[in-house]
Amino acid sequence: NQRLSLELDETLISWLGVQTDGPADELGHPYTADHLQALCRALKRERLRSPERPWSERWVLEVLNRDRPPITLTEQERRVIATHECGHALVAASLVRAGRPTRISLRPDQHSLGHVKRLRDRSPFTLTLSDLRDEVCVLLGGLAAEQLVFGEHSVGAALDLSQATDIVRDLHGRYGMSSHGLMSWFPSNMTRDRSNKHHQEISTQSRHHAEEWVYRVLDEERERALHLVTHHKDRLVMLTEQLLLHEELTEGDLVNLLPTP
Repeated sequence: NQRLSLELDETLISWLGVQTDGPADELGHPYTADHLQALCRALKRERLRSPERPWSERWVLEVLNRDRPPITLTEQERRVIATHECGHALVAASLVRAGRPTRISLRPDQHSLGHVKRLRDRSPFTLTLSDLRDEVCVLLGGLAAEQLVFGEHSVGAALDLSQATDIVRDLHGRYGMSSHGLMSWFPSNMTRDRSNKHHQEISTQSRHHAEEWVYRVLDEERERALHLVTHHKDRLVMLTEQLLLHEELTEGDLVNLLPTP
């Protein structure tokens, strides 16, 4: 940044770090120093061509994706993705502890075909059972919205479901927040790998009860998310149409589109 006088601000640099934290090509090769140097040179050329144009995430993303094969989506696929992201946003806006959405995007990036950005003003060290269950509900909001609108959900919900499952397992096995009482199965310096000694010392019956509790909580939060998107179905439809039209909705756009808790 300094060497080429790119004048990228710290926020944009941090965002770019996230964008280059995945595979650099369709074969899954990671970004290397050569990739990053080439990107910086490409950004410098853009700056020389348009010295007055302010940097933006969209402009940098155009440069980043210039050599990539474009992602082509049908209108139905765009609608599924928009519905999914709007489901996340609507559920988050309905829950006091979840963090209000500040942006919804339908523009593909390095890691997803759409995303929701939320206000985060809580320390991760003070989160409670209620906070974390709300987070699980938000993660399942996209899946619930797809079920409501299309009758079933797509494989695009896989990462959400994986993250939600990890949180619920931590509620039980790490934080002692389950109905089974205070017990930490997975100290912070140990993994949840079933091959480790600590895991093997836990009885089969205890593991079975734990998994039953995880399934129950996930199902309860899925039902809660489904209830919220169903209750606000008119808003979900309107929000989805606006996102399809504009591709990105910012905090100002969302004021009158999202419900309040």
